[in-house]
Amino acid sequence: MGNDAADELARLATSLEVVGPEPITPIPFSVTDSPLCRACMEADETPTHVLLQCRGVEEQRAAYLGSPASLPKALGDLGGLLSFWSELGWLK
Repeated sequence: MGNDAADELARLATSLEVVGPEPITPIPFSVTDSPLCRACMEADETPTHVLLQCRGVEEQRAAYLGSPASLPKALGDLGGLLSFWSELGWLK
């Protein structure tokens, strides 16, 4: 059962275009071609920004990922990661 979340993340990731300098978690530009984060419009939308820093998604991040102190910690919870991206509506 633990591998189901990883399999789902891998399946979804293969259908998304990787954007930005950190191709760890694909973040598609589906709303705009701007590099600015669509949640806060304050910084470039990178995995590090969204998963650790963005104030625009802090409530959702806390609900699904807790308060990860590092990118490896955030990426260690695949089920939470999938739920987080899904809640934001950023997985298509």
